[in-house]
Amino acid sequence: MNFKRKSYIIKFYKEIKVYSKNNKTAVFLAKCAGLIYNKRMSDFFNAVYEFVKTVPKGKVTTYGDVARAVGKPRASRQVGWALHSNPYQGTVPCHRVVFKDGSLTEGFAFGGKDVQKAELVSEGVPFIGDYKVDINKCRF
Repeated sequence: MNFKRKSYIIKFYKEIKVYSKNNKTAVFLAKCAGLIYNKRMSDFFNAVYEFVKTVPKGKVTTYGDVARAVGKPRASRQVGWALHSNPYQGTVPCHRVVFKDGSLTEGFAFGGKDVQKAELVSEGVPFIGDYKVDINKCRF
């Protein structure tokens, strides 16, 4: 469980405990809140993975484009989080997602920006700098 989610559930538990005389009830409700949080995040993550699978070879998209495509236009950072924790390596082409200016990410989860660049070059994606794709020519 990541720190942010854990602190969210602990805070919820403490608030519920104030209103509940039964500690078991507070624990149960906090667990339910955690399950709801997990369900919402997994739905979002799965939507991100499904959209990224549609990006064809030779094309790239941005974190913001993915966020808008899955109905959460202000969630580009969460898109990055989803792709960083991608459990479907090799199936979801997360190397095709770049920053809005075409820059590659420093923290490419599966080998760094050199690996990301090599994968994009092998697919025919044009670059205008060492680590910057020509977003105008290859945006999906």
